[in-house]
Order: sequence, then C-alpha cells, then structure tokens
Amino acid sequence: EMDGIKDLLEHSINDKIEIIVYTDLTDLKQSNLGLEEAFEYNGGSTKILGNKIFVYFDGNHRNLRKLIRKGIAGVYIESILFGTSLQEIVQNAVSFNLPDWFKIGLVSYVGEYWCVEIDSELKDILTNGNIHTFDQLIRLNPEIAGHAFWYFVAKNYGLTSVANLLYLVRINRSVDAGFLYVLGNNRKIIGENIISYYTSRYQNDDAAKHPDSLKIIRLPKRKNENLTHIAVSPRGGIYAIATNQVGKERIYLQDSSSNKRKVIFKRGFKNLFQLADTEYPHLAWSVDGKELVVIREQRDQQMIGR
Repeated sequence: EMDGIKDLLEHSINDKIEIIVYTDLTDLKQSNLGLEEAFEYNGGSTKILGNKIFVYFDGNHRNLRKLIRKGIAGVYIESILFGTSLQEIVQNAVSFNLPDWFKIGLVSYVGEYWCVEIDSELKDILTNGNIHTFDQLIRLNPEIAGHAFWYFVAKNYGLTSVANLLYLVRINRSVDAGFLYVLGNNRKIIGENIISYYTSRYQNDDAAKHPDSLKIIRLPKRKNENLTHIAVSPRGGIYAIATNQVGKERIYLQDSSSNKRKVIFKRGFKNLFQLADTEYPHLAWSVDGKELVVIREQRDQQMIGR
C-alpha cells in the first residue's frame, strides 16, 4: 500500500526523515523535544513534527514497526496534500479543508492494513453502539471510521484505488470530487455502502461463530473508554476488567451471571490532547481466586497492589 503512495511524491521530500525512539510511552510524554508542537498530530500513537517521527518501544517489535510505518505515512501524506515549503503549507492549509477522519484513517491503514484490535472495536461499535450511518461513526471515532473507509476501498475497488483517490483529492482539492472520479458515487452513497458492508460481515461472522447455546458476556463501556486488560477468576463467574477512558483508568469486578459491575480502583483524569498509556495496569488472580494482583506504573516506576 505504501508503494503507491510513495510514487506520488518521489521528489517532494527533500530532507531526510528522522525517527526518534523512546524507551517507553512515559519517556515520550515527558520529553520536551519540540515542545507541544510534537504532540499536536492527532494520528494515533505516532507523533510527527515536520520530518521528525516520535515513537516509543513497548517491547513488542510488531508495535514498533506499526508506529514507524504510521509515522512515515504521516510525513508522506502531509507532503502530498500540503507541500513541503512554508509557502505551500500556508496556501494549501487555507484553500484545502481536509476532514480529520480522511487523513488519520489513512495513516492508521498504512500503519497496519487490518488487525484484530481494529476489527473487534469496529464490530463492537456497529453491533452495540447504535450506529446507523457513516457520519455517526465519524463523530464517534474518526480514526476507526477512516481506517474502515480505506480498508473498504482497497477490498472493493482494488489497492490502486487508494493511491488514485489520494492523488485526485490532491489535484481537485476536494474529497467529494475524488469520490466521484475514483469510486463512482458521492460520499453519502459510499457511506451507506460502508455501513452495509461491515454490518453484513459481522452478522455473518456471529452466525458462524456463536451458536445459540453459547453464552455471550456483554461488557458495557463509557464513551471513548477502551478495555485494556481482562482476567477471569479461577473460581469462575467473576471478571476483573481494566479500562482506560482517554487517560482515566478504572478497574472493575463484573459478575458474569448478572453482568453487574463494581469499580474497585480508579486513577488519573481525562486528557484528550495526549496519548493514553494502555500498557498498564496488568491484572492477575491468585491460584485460589481470592486475591487480585494489580501491577501499575506511576512516575516511571512499577507498583504492585492486591
């Protein structure tokens, strides 16, 4: 997918791309390199400042590769759409109002074509979130909506359509014009097709994987709240669930029979401007299921509680 995008800007990036890797997310958030400018890019967990890419290593090389790919894609896409010189950037920023979901969705898509995490979150939104239109999905989660859009385009129109659409949007300075030229329909119809495509996909998936005799446990969540860890008690029937709502951490105990849940721990506050650290807390039950061990991080130090 990246090759098609790179072809569009073979000579557009004159300076080298610098990749700055931090040992963990805490160090990245504490860095004053580039001050707040480095954290204004709303493209997920990769931060970009000009041709500099800021990433962190969580011990998983797959995640590091994904962050670097997203960073490189972000630099390329900024160069395609807004140019590299100050004059081009100012002119294009004034004349070209690009939707956030379109750009950050493309960065996410190039970072990782498709994965279980994105598939599960989109499925949860469409089956439990009362979402009926693509615009509603954009308002709820622009990155997931954008990623789902680009994946839909690649699957139904071919990979070359991804680069073609980006090129036509750049030339015409209009997302709607790109839709008509490359996809053959306006945005409203494409949005309806996207929702229909994924809804049908998940309905068929549930029919095949979940027979009537299988009990489904529902995990209700607040807006922008992500489930980060879950641990099932050895005694059965009790789930320990850790969530992160844009920086505010909570740990619940949920009864599988009644689905009632109780908050046993909460920390932090909501912060829409910095990436939430979802690596912690970690949860584990004792062998007898009487104690829950919680490992969390505070000021770059690991702490254990029971």
